[in-house]
Amino acid sequence: MEMKFLQGTKLYSIFKGTCPVCQKESMYKESNPYKITRIFDMYERCSYCQTKYKMEPSFFFGAMYVSYALGVAVSVGAFIIAYVFIGGGLMTTFFAITLTLIVLMPIILRLSRNIWINMFLSYKEAPWYRLAYLFMSISSERATESSIQSINSAATVGAINIPRLPKPLQQYKL
Repeated sequence: MEMKFLQGTKLYSIFKGTCPVCQKESMYKESNPYKITRIFDMYERCSYCQTKYKMEPSFFFGAMYVSYALGVAVSVGAFIIAYVFIGGGLMTTFFAITLTLIVLMPIILRLSRNIWINMFLSYKEAPWYRLAYLFMSISSERATESSIQSINSAATVGAINIPRLPKPLQQYKL
């Protein structure tokens, strides 16, 4: 599902599970949330912008509160569908709510983590990425220390002070 029209917003990062700062890469090692054994596996950092996802130990414990709110919202929705629209009794409604929460648990968990990290980090379009990729694609060779220095010196020319190019970018061949 393409959501290019949302790119640059928090909603894009929340629904796609991408890095909240650059939105170039998924935060999760496994894109399918229903692979339960790997549901919590996240990269330590974004390979594009070097954003650290776990800013402090136990950072995502706060996502439990978001998960609770999402669970309540899903439960209310399941109740309205089962009780009002389908006309089920008390036990039918209870089982509908329980089944809905069990089936949607991995999605609720991922969404709550995405919402939680997006509360603290925001999208930043970094012009030095475009400069670096353009420079390296023109040379079409592996980034060397001199090319990194050239990009960094070009980035500080002019009135705008652009952040330095991170060292790990040297390993990428474009």
